[in-house]
Amino acid sequence: MAPNALEVHYEEPVERAFGDVHDKCTRNHQRTRLEDLVWDVEQHLATNGPWQYKLSQLYYTPEVTAAVEQQELEQAA
Repeated sequence: MAPNALEVHYEEPVERAFGDVHDKCTRNHQRTRLEDLVWDVEQHLATNGPWQYKLSQLYYTPEVTAAVEQQELEQAA
């Protein structure tokens, strides 16, 4: 069956972070010492962050914050 054309593939932020690190640092590295490889990863994350996207400012509005808090209360009940 063909996938729905409107279906969106979502990756967790942690998957994006590790996928990017693997692509840029660990996949074809030539390091002989683990310490050097770890340094490469730390430098990559310091420069690029764990992922290169930012949430829309919409997520920081009081209305959205109130809605999220309300959902948390309803789930806890």
